[in-house]
Amino acid sequence: MTSIYSTGTVSVTNGNAVVAGSGTAWAVALVTGGSFSCAGLSIPILSVNSDISLTLAYAWPGTTAAGAAYAIQRDNSDAANVVDLYDKLTQLLIQLSLAGIHPDNSGTLAKRNALTLTASNDNYLYLHAEIGVAFAFYRWDGPSLAWVGPFPVADAVDGGGVSSIIGSGITVDSTNPAIPSLSITNDAVTNAKLANMTNATMKGRATAGTGDPEDLTATQIISLLGLGTAALKNTGTSGGNVPILNVSNTWGDSQIITTSSTNSTYIQLNNTAPGGQSWAFYSSGGGPSVAGNFGVFGNNSERLSITPNGLVTIPAGSFSRQAAVVKTADFTVAASENWLINFKAGSTCTVTLPSAATNVGREIMIKNLQAQTVVSASSNVVPLAGGAAGTAILAAVSGTPRWCTLVSNGTNWEIMTAN
Repeated sequence: MTSIYSTGTVSVTNGNAVVAGSGTAWAVALVTGGSFSCAGLSIPILSVNSDISLTLAYAWPGTTAAGAAYAIQRDNSDAANVVDLYDKLTQLLIQLSLAGIHPDNSGTLAKRNALTLTASNDNYLYLHAEIGVAFAFYRWDGPSLAWVGPFPVADAVDGGGVSSIIGSGITVDSTNPAIPSLSITNDAVTNAKLANMTNATMKGRATAGTGDPEDLTATQIISLLGLGTAALKNTGTSGGNVPILNVSNTWGDSQIITTSSTNSTYIQLNNTAPGGQSWAFYSSGGGPSVAGNFGVFGNNSERLSITPNGLVTIPAGSFSRQAAVVKTADFTVAASENWLINFKAGSTCTVTLPSAATNVGREIMIKNLQAQTVVSASSNVVPLAGGAAGTAILAAVSGTPRWCTLVSNGTNWEIMTAN
């Protein structure tokens, strides 16, 4: 069947081999050769330059004309070109299939441009296969709704492997040279190739689930490590490095400090504020305190010493048991009260003593300044001479004040001294 193409009009110039077209679209229509006829003359086509320009095999011998009708008989040219195109396309598609690449469509750019694609067609792959044009890929980018490319296809037969990639850390698999496979060599990515990081952050991931690495702050890192609200500083297993805690921290369990030193082991608390003092707790092995004692030092002086046998000594300073408390009515001895003076007038003063069972060894001193007796609210007082517990504590005053010292034996209160 004869194939005639005559879309548009032409302008020819006597003695010039170039023919100008108007509305001819020769390149889009895949016109690549054939015989050009106009005004009764027919001349072979040497080449098609564009949609509106072609070159004849020799200069136009006819008269100059503009907007003239024409016809191109392209039977012979098309047959050879189509066979060649299909042969090359078949080979290329076989190579792409072997490489695991499957174009979604192929053909001319005009065919590609006529496709209706949306954002959901992201990465749609189109193979440009057109007579007289090198094969190339175009990829549809869904977010921008535009084609990306062209990406040339290497010549698998004549060109061999890919040789135009330069740089380090890249591995090229040229098993199929037409579709090379690139990968990053193991251990090839340096810190300089990573994305920039914010100062004082570390790479990790705080977001739940698997995902991209994140730049974590110190607060996030502390949380991931389960350190709470305060970080540990200078933590070590030897030397002077110990955990430092801020004011919001508490110990979650008993803490043991162990040393094999023959000198004193101590914990020292320093107050660096103006006028502040230092306190140290010693377990002495021949240091500042007597060997084997536990000592408490304040302001560079030993304030308290406890022997392994339990003897408590105050080497420097004094012992305080709060001020004496005057009572003018019946009363209950408070936990902080040790010295008590009865000044209740007119009737007996009744005292409610603390539980002897929970105050073993506690001492309470009572002085009576009134002409009435002082008694316990319970029968839990053992007289100075011994015997059964009763309620009597102090007799009524007749001249000289009366006083006594009570000590808990775990069951009752013993009068240890009195007048």
